[in-house]
Amino acid sequence: MLNQGDPCPLCEAGKLQLRIPEHRITIGGVDVKDRTATALVCDACGEALITAAQRTRYELRAVALILRDGRKVSPSVLRAARRALGLKQSELAQLLETTDSTISRWENGKEPARRPVQMALAHLASDVERGVLDLEAALELARTSQPPEPPCLEVVKPGPEHDEAA
Repeated sequence: MLNQGDPCPLCEAGKLQLRIPEHRITIGGVDVKDRTATALVCDACGEALITAAQRTRYELRAVALILRDGRKVSPSVLRAARRALGLKQSELAQLLETTDSTISRWENGKEPARRPVQMALAHLASDVERGVLDLEAALELARTSQPPEPPCLEVVKPGPEHDEAA
């Protein structure tokens, strides 16, 4: 594992420094600049060295940003979001309470994903990226949960202290 102060494995001339580089990523034809995370950057060649986990977090932030942007997104953005989450179509379908075939239609452009779906996917990506959602636990819950019973409503007569308030 590389650390700050280590020689750059790419150019071998510089030392690695912890910085906030500008990371560029293209998702579904949309370019995103991300200056939100630190990485080891060579002080000589300027290359940022990122781990696979850091790359995944960049992808999750980028897809969440694109999905929240408000415009209709391409099927490739939806596919990129699912892949960045590390989910199969069937798993995403469970989490979004839809079918595998619906996910497939969204990702193949045969049916547009509506705005609420985009927002749900954006929140899912953000929550996973920030570490506030454990996907494995969410999937297990989706697999084993029964739909909630509808709430029961009943009229309760107010007590004597509320009778004259009307």
